[in-house]
Amino acid sequence: MMKKSMYCFSIARTFAAMFILCSTPVSAQYASARRIAIANTIRPTAHQRTGKALPAWALQVNPLGLLQFGPIVQAEFKISDQGHYLAPHVRLPYFGVLYHVTTIDGDDDVTVSPGALGLGIGYKKLFANAIGAWYIGGAIDYSFGKSESDGRVKWDNEFSDLNLMANGGWRWRNPDSRFVFGVGAFLGPSIALKDDTTYTDGRVEDERESSFLAMLELTLGWEY
Repeated sequence: MMKKSMYCFSIARTFAAMFILCSTPVSAQYASARRIAIANTIRPTAHQRTGKALPAWALQVNPLGLLQFGPIVQAEFKISDQGHYLAPHVRLPYFGVLYHVTTIDGDDDVTVSPGALGLGIGYKKLFANAIGAWYIGGAIDYSFGKSESDGRVKWDNEFSDLNLMANGGWRWRNPDSRFVFGVGAFLGPSIALKDDTTYTDGRVEDERESSFLAMLELTLGWEY
């Protein structure tokens, strides 16, 4: 009877040992999975922090330029996986209200040429997060145009400027759409390269005067 009891005890002890050995890895895996799940609820993943991937290129329009120095059409081309972009642009000064105000300078007899144009290239660095991206950079903008007066004193004026601008702002990026919306600003010196006024008697006056340029951005665009 004693041997049978000892035998039963040995079998029970063996089964207990096997149960402990089998259940330990399962318990460890469950505990590890639980720790990972808790950590994920507390700390977002890298994708959750940065949102959707940055685009290979984008196209944007700044309609707020209609109230300033002309609307801007700008493209952005990614040159680095770290969010560096090259950004050429075209600006149409003739369609800007502030451009007409500064060019006419209060003279009702002055006509501004529709052939005015601004061309430039810029650089941007995007810092993406879950809902959008901050961006900083700069741009060089070369612009030229003409105006003339049919008043009592007739004259023609040709001018060109080199604008050196710092650029920064915020861009909202819809995770379910290619559409983007941004706000920002351009700030920097405007260097007068040419500002020649030619009068009917052949006299030419050099009226070059550099200034400070500031433009607000309200961009609408699409990412690809």
